Amino acid sequence: MQDASHHGRITIPAAATATGEQLVLVLSNFGGLVVCALDNPGAYSDEETDRLVAAEDARRVREVLDRLGLLLVGEDPLWRAYDGAGPLGPHLGGGRTWFERYFDYL
Repeated sequence: MQDASHHGRITIPAAATATGEQLVLVLSNFGGLVVCALDNPGAYSDEETDRLVAAEDARRVREVLDRLGLLLVGEDPLWRAYDGAGPLGPHLGGGRTWFERYFDYL
């Protein structure tokens, strides 16, 4: 996707989860990083997600990601302000987050 720092999203519909809520996986363009969010990224903290997602759903997601060599990362640290070095820093401007840098649109 043009101007995106992620490769794409996979939505697992509520009907296919033991949780009864949709899960959204966002695959970064960098380092095989994946975020798995309940309902939508940013809707819940990592603690809430861990508590609300059924253990069976979490296990299935982790198994698939492990088989594919992808790394599941928590969302909470990603909502901090982006302070990374490199050529993109000045272009991201103020108020941007690590989530935007690795999992959203630039």
